[in-house]
Order: sequence, then C-alpha cells, then structure tokens
Amino acid sequence: MLSVPDDDLKAHYNTVFLPDTVTLDNIDLLLQQHPITPANSLSILASSCTALKADFNNYLLDSYQTLEFTKDRLLYVDIGNMARFVVRQFKHRQTDCFDPIFSTAEQLLLKGDIETQNLIIIGFLDDIQNLAGNYGMNYHHGFDQWLRPHSKKAWQELIDLWENKK
Repeated sequence: MLSVPDDDLKAHYNTVFLPDTVTLDNIDLLLQQHPITPANSLSILASSCTALKADFNNYLLDSYQTLEFTKDRLLYVDIGNMARFVVRQFKHRQTDCFDPIFSTAEQLLLKGDIETQNLIIIGFLDDIQNLAGNYGMNYHHGFDQWLRPHSKKAWQELIDLWENKK
C-alpha cells in the first residue's frame, strides 16, 4: 500500500473563513433547483456543514480569487478538495459533520442530473476512497455508518471495480 506523508493531507491555503464565520444555505431549497447540475451541486454539498463550507471557501479564494462560480472552475478538482477535507477530518476523528455531508451527497445522487451523479461518485466518493487508502485508513468499511443506500451501492461498486471483482 502506498503511504503518503500526513503533511500532504493538510490544507495548503490561507484561512480566511472559519466555521463560525460562514452561514449555511438552506439545502432543502437548493435541492429543489431543476436541474441540479455539477456547478450548483458543489455549493449544495458545501452547505451541509459549516466546517466544510469554510474550508471550501478558503480553497476557492486561493484557487480562483473569488467565491463566485466562474467558467474556469475545475469541478473535479474542486470536489476533490472536499474529499480531502473529509479524509482529513476522518483521520483526526472529527466526524461530527459526516452525517449531513453524506446525507447531502445521497440527495445529490438521487436528484442530480447524470453529470452530477458522476461528479459525486467519481469526484467525491472515489477520491475519498483513494485518499483514505493512501493514508492507510479503512476505506472498505470505515465510512459505512455515514453512507446511505445509493452512495453505499456506488461506494461498493467502486471498490469492486478497482479490485477487479466485477
């Protein structure tokens, strides 16, 4: 198994926002948007937890110098940063946000268009598995308590795919 130094898991951007300085958007209202696209799914997922939203805002400011959506955004890189946040929190046993994060990911799988579903599965869930594996964490079952039916199915299909079981 590949072992990556823990320093690589740390956020490499300045902290401007803290969890107590951000306000979460109403996810129920956001999930009523039609269609839910990859572009708006990132703000929906970020609004599931103040710590995630603060971290994501800091990342956006560093990467794009704005919190607004722009055409130069790299959505898979952006959601990969959210996956890194999840793995960092998991490693430090700071999982209090995981229930709303994974619940929101499940809703995006159910209500998002096909591109959004791919972003959540390939960009978020797969990145969590890859990062967790690289840091020696149990990605096979370590996240089971937070996965919902559709995300659990996708999670297992990713494992099966990478381990050539399907």
